[in-house]
Amino acid sequence: MIIIWYIVISVVALVTICFLNKFKINKYKHNDNDKYRSKINMQEYYMSDYTRALCRAIIAHDKQYDESGLPYVIHLIAASELLDTNEGKIAAILHDIINMNHDNDLLNINLIEKDFDENIASIVDCLTKQERETYEQYMHRVCKNEIAIKIIIAKLKIKINKTLYDEDIIVKLEDKFNEWNKWINILEKCLEKYNKK
Repeated sequence: MIIIWYIVISVVALVTICFLNKFKINKYKHNDNDKYRSKINMQEYYMSDYTRALCRAIIAHDKQYDESGLPYVIHLIAASELLDTNEGKIAAILHDIINMNHDNDLLNINLIEKDFDENIASIVDCLTKQERETYEQYMHRVCKNEIAIKIIIAKLKIKINKTLYDEDIIVKLEDKFNEWNKWINILEKCLEKYNKK
């Protein structure tokens, strides 16, 4: 419960910065990407990569909620806190931006690579479910990247925390809880091969 409050307070602090940037994003959405980027990058120059990623996630996931009814970005932040590298934390924050924002041409893998680095872009790309890809195919692809595996495990461990849900939601999500637990077990076995190296 303490981590949830920590996350909520962090989000509230960052929302002020990101909310102001949102107006700029809407203003420049239909203009040249470089023009938009130069305006935002002047403010982002003073932010860490993690804070920049978090601002983008807050803007990208505006008005989106997870199964528990919390703002979607909360589980991204919580998952990032379970990662042990800065690269993993940033990728955890950014990993759903492309999947959930297909209509936004400002959120694509090339911009992530340009704004962060190739490794982060590679992890985010690995975590981006392809259009006709089954969940099994997606998870098989995730197993090819150690950090991607850790991000999905962290995300699923947060999602199976039943204290986040009301009783009626728990009943509705019982099959999903079982599915998420199954995938945690499979991904942990995939992760073992990296730990043996």
